Amino acid sequence: RRPARYRNSDDPRWVIAIDGRKGLSTLVQFLHARENMYRLVYHHKTTRAATQMLILLFRRARWLIAQGKPLVCSCSALHATLATDVTEQVPFEYVLRLDDSDIWTTIKAWAEDDSGDKILKDLSRGLLSRDLFKAFLLSDDVYQRLKAIDSEETGRTLRAIVKARLGCTQDEAEYYYSFDSTTFNVIGRPQDKPWLDVWIMQSGALGFEFQTLREYWSKEICSPDSAYQHLLLVHRTVVQDLASMVARLSFPAESA
Repeated sequence: RRPARYRNSDDPRWVIAIDGRKGLSTLVQFLHARENMYRLVYHHKTTRAATQMLILLFRRARWLIAQGKPLVCSCSALHATLATDVTEQVPFEYVLRLDDSDIWTTIKAWAEDDSGDKILKDLSRGLLSRDLFKAFLLSDDVYQRLKAIDSEETGRTLRAIVKARLGCTQDEAEYYYSFDSTTFNVIGRPQDKPWLDVWIMQSGALGFEFQTLREYWSKEICSPDSAYQHLLLVHRTVVQDLASMVARLSFPAESA
């Protein structure tokens, strides 16, 4: 129970707290491990590229089904999932019937189907052979400027470059590049509701003293409690075109 001096009149009296003498070092180690997993694994450029290609692959599959095109699937549950309208929730029983083998078997079939959709085949082969999109790591202002350049109002500049290089249509070009913006919060709690945070309880001159884990992290660990990552992921064929464009516009972007 928090003493009255640490709460407003509307705040709950009871919070989750740890004994700073015993559990704090273990909790800090856990948070460092969580931070490293996001930075080195979940947000790794290879992970993000494969994820975006998988998203584009199934977006194309959904579009083909919506157009009445025949589509090979390893099981009926996957076909039914892809056929579900984007405005509707996928029935839970479909999800329960799917596993990784269903997905990869279908992707292999799409990669080998010479009579099927070219985009579906290209993305499937890229995933299977690890020929993934290349990543440009962007700062926030660069990311926003590139998205503005590629908006409807500016004529979809990036899409036009992809179209010209790959010899595809304007609509098909959207499947060969992608913007990706991800973020994570080390503490994992909303800042506007501190009572939902984990509190640290330590002995002080006036009895037990309290501070939130977020406050401790910023003051003692001296590390930001959240981070973001902005990427532009592009097909390898247009990497040089996009790199030249970034250089001409003097964007401080680092190509991965």
